[in-house]
Order: sequence, then C-alpha cells, then structure tokens
Amino acid sequence: MQQAQDFYDESQALASLVTPLSDVDFAQRTQFKGWTIDQILRHLHVWNVAAGLSLQAPEAFDAFVLSMAADLKGGRLPDFEARYLDGLSGEKLRSVWIEKARDLAVAFGDADPKARLKWVGPLLPKTISSNRCLCFCCGKVSCIRLCVILNINF
Repeated sequence: MQQAQDFYDESQALASLVTPLSDVDFAQRTQFKGWTIDQILRHLHVWNVAAGLSLQAPEAFDAFVLSMAADLKGGRLPDFEARYLDGLSGEKLRSVWIEKARDLAVAFGDADPKARLKWVGPLLPKTISSNRCLCFCCGKVSCIRLCVILNINF
C-alpha cells in the first residue's frame, strides 16, 4: 500500500531533521503548542503504537484506549504519553520511534486495505496510514509539516 510507504518516508524525513540533535536539544520547546521535541516524538510514537495495536491486536488497542482515558482524567496528553513510554527521551526515543515506524509501515503495507480498524471510530488501513499526513490523535500537522513548526535551530 503506497500510503504505508509515504508514512515511512515522512517519518524518515523528520528523523533526519532531529538526528543531529543532542539529548539536551530534545528538551527544546517548539512553536507547536509549546511542546518540546521529546513531547512531539513521544506523541507520534505512542499513536503509532496505538495504530499498530488497532491493526494487529484489537483487544490490546481497547485496553490501551481504556488505560489512556483513565490516565487522562485531569491530566494532559503529553504527560500520559511520557508515562506510557516510561520517560523515553532524546536520541533513544528517536531511535525507538523510527525503528517502530518502519515496522508499522511494513505491517500496514501488508494489511488488507479494506479491513476495518478500531480507532475512535473504525477506519480502513488505507485511511489510517494516509492520515499520517495528520496526527492520528489530534488531527494536526503531518510529520513532514512538523519540520516547519519545530523551527529547530541547529
């Protein structure tokens, strides 16, 4: 499925932008909601994980959503995402994120494009993988457009 390859290409483009950064740089605030680079990558990674669960383990996806909903009561999404990833940050986060993005692209590439997937409403694999132009969770910017928003000063 072309959308799966496009997703991975976008992910690689973003990874190439943040690869030169030090762990300290990942704590830098961006113009995107004032989130740090770590928070943005955690957000992308957590929702990539959720997309993989929806595709490969729907019951685990249900458990993820319930866990998130319970954890978010009175909290913020970036805080849930940091806890979910045990505070993973910096270069290690970038490395895990891009490796898992590759795995997700392969899984979506092999998926039946007409299968219905759980989300906050059922979606087709083609729709989920092409919606990486928008964040799975919040429907905001794409990985590639994130480059502009990050406004990283190297």
